[in-house]
Amino acid sequence: MSRIPIVIASHDKAVGTRLTRALASAPRLMVSAVTSNLMETFSAVEEAMPRAVLITEDMTRYDEFKVMRGLFEAMQIRWITVSIPGARPGAGTRHNASSGLFPISAGDEPSRIRAHVEGLLHIGTPASASTPIVATSGAGASSGMILIGCSTGGVEALTQVLRAFPADCPPTFIVQHTSVGFGASLVRLLDKQIAPRLVLAQDDMTIARGMVCLGAGMTRHLTLSPSRKSVTSLVDEPPVSGHRPSIDRLFHSAVPWASSVTAVIMTGMGKDGAAGLLALRRAGATTFGQDEASSIVYGMPRVAHDMGAVERQLPLPSIAGALLRSANTRKGNAA
Repeated sequence: MSRIPIVIASHDKAVGTRLTRALASAPRLMVSAVTSNLMETFSAVEEAMPRAVLITEDMTRYDEFKVMRGLFEAMQIRWITVSIPGARPGAGTRHNASSGLFPISAGDEPSRIRAHVEGLLHIGTPASASTPIVATSGAGASSGMILIGCSTGGVEALTQVLRAFPADCPPTFIVQHTSVGFGASLVRLLDKQIAPRLVLAQDDMTIARGMVCLGAGMTRHLTLSPSRKSVTSLVDEPPVSGHRPSIDRLFHSAVPWASSVTAVIMTGMGKDGAAGLLALRRAGATTFGQDEASSIVYGMPRVAHDMGAVERQLPLPSIAGALLRSANTRKGNAA
């Protein structure tokens, strides 16, 4: 019987060693990596595809963990927060409530740690790579393209939307707020979950059917060329709406192609993307917004809705279908 891979993430080397030793005698478990920061954890998860990640509470306080949590949930990787005796409580208990797990303490006896992890991992069925839900494209002669903007809670939302995209989906451009440096790992992990080809945005890329271009973790804005359709342009400008890359900057850059554009603003804090979505709607684009009930944070979609930028609000499960139907019926501008 194959052993279940586990990744341990802790700033404290002694804690990592203690947890590794506690799990060493478990016949069904195998510690495949011990990491000391979130970047290392991203890489270890990508390589080992573990069944679970044990992560100390101090590491869950970073904003980057929100992105990582979304990936864990999308990839059905369980995660267990580990409290360190004497440390101040973190956000881990709240996060674990959403995953059905509860924290363990690094100060527990090794046998108790081992039994707790084994018990938690026997709940439910083993994790496996999800099979993309492939929709029928009905592409025809469509020249439409899709724009998506999201922030907090966006990784979970993006995964659900993109898993419903067919392999020949319309050219799609996304800005997802995350910290600098996480874009490439995010692309590699999400690309395994979906049928289209997902690429990290670079300058002067032509995004054809079947391609999804992600602007995340970069130091420049992702924009569209004003003269060449579906061609990217990375611009070195100050943050817009507090972000770089900015959803507003992407949306505003697509105004010349508005008759070809279907755009959506999804879960996230703040107002980035709202003004750009309004400009697109006024120029003739079809615009959607995620509804409050399905948003992790109903910030950006609310601002966009209140200013009249959203043509129609949709629950998350309906967004992919609406985007594809709209984009696949748009003739739009010629390149």
